[in-house]
Amino acid sequence: MRELFFLPGVKEEVCPGIDRYGDNLIIFNPDRPEYWNRFTIRAVFRLLIDYWKQVPDKIQMETIIPMLENEFSNFSETEKDGFAYFGDTESISRIGSDVNQSPVMRPNFGYRNKSLPRSAIQVMVFEIPKKRNNQKLDGH
Repeated sequence: MRELFFLPGVKEEVCPGIDRYGDNLIIFNPDRPEYWNRFTIRAVFRLLIDYWKQVPDKIQMETIIPMLENEFSNFSETEKDGFAYFGDTESISRIGSDVNQSPVMRPNFGYRNKSLPRSAIQVMVFEIPKKRNNQKLDGH
């Protein structure tokens, strides 16, 4: 479950190797594949159900899993294979197919250059307010 997150806003390319999502700057190697991948509804529900199967509290597990399975069954097969979005207030998972909500993402494990040492920094994320960010990048 820790590998899932929600897109932190609209992507803006500042320059090759630097993307901005609101106040978050991501510095990366533009010659590598995308650093994040989108998740399908099917994959998200598979992870959610597998996660809840591991919860030691049997009452919680037996309550949540049928609810998740029921939510999942309400999606069409086309929707299940489509991208997942977070924000559906009508469901326990908050996962849906509304493209106006936040896309569900995970790190792209193919981005990492395995020829570098494990200690090598390959992506950096900074939180910098946009006003300050523009001043520094534009040289003002």
